[in-house]
Parts: sequence; C-alpha cells; structure tokens
Amino acid sequence: MLVNDECVFSFPFHILELIMKFCGDVDYLNFRATCKHLAAVPVIRWSNITEIQRTYSLVSPWSMVIDTDRDIMTITDLMSGNKYFIRTSQELVGFLQVHCSRYGWLLTSKNTSELMFFNPFTSDIRKLPRRNYPLIIDKCCFSAAPTSPDCMVVVITTLGDMQVYIHHVSREQSWRRLAFTDFYSVSLCFPTFYGQDMYALMRGRLYVFRHTKEDDYEWQSVEWDLPYIKPSMKYYLTKSDQHVLLVSVDVFEKSVEVHKLNQSTSKLEKLKSLGKYAIYVSATTCLCIEATTPKMENKVYFHQSYSENNTILFYSLETRRFHTFDDDNLKGSFGDFFKDKRLLLPHGWIEPSVA
Repeated sequence: MLVNDECVFSFPFHILELIMKFCGDVDYLNFRATCKHLAAVPVIRWSNITEIQRTYSLVSPWSMVIDTDRDIMTITDLMSGNKYFIRTSQELVGFLQVHCSRYGWLLTSKNTSELMFFNPFTSDIRKLPRRNYPLIIDKCCFSAAPTSPDCMVVVITTLGDMQVYIHHVSREQSWRRLAFTDFYSVSLCFPTFYGQDMYALMRGRLYVFRHTKEDDYEWQSVEWDLPYIKPSMKYYLTKSDQHVLLVSVDVFEKSVEVHKLNQSTSKLEKLKSLGKYAIYVSATTCLCIEATTPKMENKVYFHQSYSENNTILFYSLETRRFHTFDDDNLKGSFGDFFKDKRLLLPHGWIEPSVA
C-alpha cells in the first residue's frame, strides 16, 4: 500500500498506534521510515507490569541488540520469536558499551568512562559516581539489581597491575580503589557474583574475590587447574541457585561441557545434565535459569546466530550436539560462529524485569 503524508494524517492518531502494534519488526521500522511525519509514531515500548505480562514470558531471557546509529534496542523473545523495539534514551547516545547484564539491568558505559545502569523495560537510568580518574574499563559485574540494598559494583581496569574499584550503590557516594600488584587484569575472564563473593578465571585457575576481616578484600585461589586448558576453548562463569558453574566451549571440536564448583571440596565436578535449567551465553552475559518449558531445558544457548535466517544456535547436553530450532540435524560448518557481524553492536541476553 502506498502511504503518504496526506493519507497518513487522514487517520486518527490512536488508530495509527493500533496499526503499529500489529506490525512485524521489519514492517514496523519501514512504516515509521515512510515519511518524516511517521517518525512521530512511537516506538513500541512497555509501560506497566500488566502489559509486559501479556506480551512475553517473564522468566526466559531475551536476546538484545542495541543499534547505536538508530538509537533503537531490538529485543527478541526466544520462546515465541517475536521482536520488539525500544527507543533508547538520549542519555545513552554516544559510544555505548554493555559490560554486564543481570536481573533485568544493563551495566553500561558511555564514552569509555561514564558508568550507568539501564533498565530497558522501564527506561530507568541510574548513574554511578565517576571514578577518581578515567581509565579504560576491562571487566565489570554487579551482585544484585541497583534497586537492592545489597548491590555492589566491581570494576576492573587495564592499567598495568590490577586496579579494582568497588562501589556499594545504596551505601556509598564514591568508589573504593584496591591495587593488586601480583595480578594483571588482562588475564582475568568473566567475573560473576555468587552471593557477595565474586568468582573469576585467571591464568587457567579459578579465583574468588571476597570480603575479609577489617573491611578488606582479597583474591583467593579456589581451583588450581581448570579442566582441558586449550587455545580453542572459551570459558564462561555463571551461577545457578546452588552452585557456581563453569561453561567450557570448544569451537573446533564443537563441544560444550559444564562443571559445578563443589563448595565443600573447592573442586570442579563435571555435570552430565542441567536438569530443568538452561544456560544463556554471550560475550557479556552468562545466565543459568530454570527453563519455562521442557523444550528449553538442559541446553546451552548462544546469542550468536547460525544461519542467514538468524536462527539461534544451542547445544543439547542430552544429545551432545549443536542444534537450532529450525533444524535439529545441524549440518555443515559453523561458518562465522563467534564472529557474527551483528555482534559489533552492543548485545547480550537480558532477563525481563520491571524492578
């Protein structure tokens, strides 16, 4: 249908909004781009918990890609395949990076130094205090949602010896700086919180960063050697309700293994099954959540797409093979696995939340 300004403005505005709600993702963007006046039609966003509950599954994480050129965040429900668009705030316009995603919040930085929390489901932005002097951020993570009194943010920088910045969101107005001369942050991989302890991989070993007596912090070695240390391996840390989990991905051998940390022995134990749980992996996020349906459980999902149809790739711990929802008998090579062009944009998994 040919649409022009005169045709569009013969419709009441609330009718245009109703039409937009039934547009698919591509049709939606094309409709707004038809003429300059249609840019006034709002990008789909959610305003209250009732509307969100009608729209998507609250438990399953969603795939998220932020188009910094168009200032639009695309969020895809993995269960239904539905895509939705949110206009990002003007405060996020610029060189935006997503460092960590958890509890429905993104920990982001703009122009390499200004850290802030962003909840795309509520458009809530919570800026963090500036550090004493600007540094390039290497790794970030946080222990709870910024609305929680237990939220602690840890920032690790890449200036020579390891510099760790700690900020308790509800209790402090500034950052606390710690220096560790025996560690180099460039070797640190995928920090993740389990309670108030932060676990991370360094130099082929598992360490925990925890609070000690007299209000001090230190790194403690937990697991002396990780299993199967190879150049082709990629490692991710996450947590379930009861355990710290290590996800090992061998791109060349097309295999995935999951180990849990036995807290009593401080050793890693290989898991044969995730049971009712599923793991979601991206460059900035690794989540372990109870699956909403039997179809989703006991699998490791990757944010990268496998084919031109952008079908999500996952690894089944039951079949010990990679699959897609469109083709359970995955054939051919992985192509540009872990090199998806879309991954040049800020991306990851996010848990739907309005808190």
